Amino acid sequence: MTQGTGLQVAFFVVVLRDFCPLLYNNNKTLFKMIKTSAKGTVKKIYDIVQYSEKFSKRMIVLETDDQYNNEIAIDFINAQIDLLNRVEHGQKITVFCDVFSRPSTKNPDQYFTNVKGWKIEHDDEYIPPIAKQETTEELDDGLPF
Repeated sequence: MTQGTGLQVAFFVVVLRDFCPLLYNNNKTLFKMIKTSAKGTVKKIYDIVQYSEKFSKRMIVLETDDQYNNEIAIDFINAQIDLLNRVEHGQKITVFCDVFSRPSTKNPDQYFTNVKGWKIEHDDEYIPPIAKQETTEELDDGLPF
């Protein structure tokens, strides 16, 4: 992890602590999450990683349409992994997710922030490449008009 990323996470945690007091009680993290959504284009879809019999994870990277085109890594855990079966590279989607942080067990001044997806809405205008080819073949009936 680069130093800049650590500073961004630390800043994010400070902002959460200062502006969302329900998340903290005497500087101890409570188990509450921020629910939000991110809209953008799928930049990368990673393979499923199986950590144990009961825990697996799959990550996507979503490039947002914001002014600075931020990239957000979003994890899908266990049953939510199936939501990614209809997602393709380059597709525009909206991901509903939970954002939460927890302190490191080794260093109490370091926090880990996770973004966990739980719902995906697809852009209605998106047509997968295979569907585009089928549509073209259907229209080509040999007639000149």
